[in-house]
Order: sequence, then C-alpha cells, then structure tokens
Amino acid sequence: MNELSIAGTGAEWVVFMRQTKEGEPVVVRSRTAQHDLKNFALANVLARLRCVPSDGKTNDAGMPLITEVFDEYEDALIAEFERCRATVYQIAVVTGAGCRDLFFTMSRKELLSEAIEKIRADRPFKIQILWLEGKKERLLESLSP
Repeated sequence: MNELSIAGTGAEWVVFMRQTKEGEPVVVRSRTAQHDLKNFALANVLARLRCVPSDGKTNDAGMPLITEVFDEYEDALIAEFERCRATVYQIAVVTGAGCRDLFFTMSRKELLSEAIEKIRADRPFKIQILWLEGKKERLLESLSP
C-alpha cells in the first residue's frame, strides 16, 4: 500500500457516467480498479461522506450547483489526512442526484470524524456520514466502470 497516496494521481482515476433510477446523470470518478486499494477497502473501514447543498439547488439534470465548494472541501479533507499521515484512501467521488458523495477507506473510523472536526467551517452544504459495512464488494463494483 506504500505506493498509494491518499488522493491518488490523475492516472489512477477513471471517470464515467451512470444514471439514477429516475434517469438523471451521475458522474463517477473512481480508482477502485486498483487491486491493492480494493483489497484494503474490503479489509478495513469504508465510508460515504455525502455533501448536500443546504439550499437544495440543482440544475435541470439534477447536478448540484455548488460543485466548486465541494471541490474545496474535498481538497481540505485530503490535506488534513496528509497532514496527519492518516491511513486513509479516497476511492471514489460521485456527483449527481443533488449531492456529491466522497468515498473513503481507512484503518479506523475516527480518522474521518477527526478530519471533519478539524476543518470545521461555515459551508453551504450539510454532510452525512454513512459507514458501509456488510457486502462491500457489491458497492465497490458499483463504483467501477
């Protein structure tokens, strides 16, 4: 796992489209095809951090209108993980259906909670953490092209 970084390099990521049940587009950026990363996710903690605009504003395709703010928050989280030298890896980012979901795998749940607390700031969106347990393989497949 030493060759993997928290955020990955551009070459590791694949971007593809999916659709919601309602037919709206969803953009997926993923690096779940990496064997070592997938194995780490299967053996450790997996979480989805959902970012939902407080005003609920989306475009006609259901895409949130504040993606730049989501990008800044994602960058701040990754910077905090790097600062702490945390054993955390971002594995996917899904944007659509009115929100952005950040998927992370980590050695301990506290790593995500602590990072969120340290970068606490006013933001025009709510965050919701879902700890993903059980059949992780199916989720990881859904995050792969």
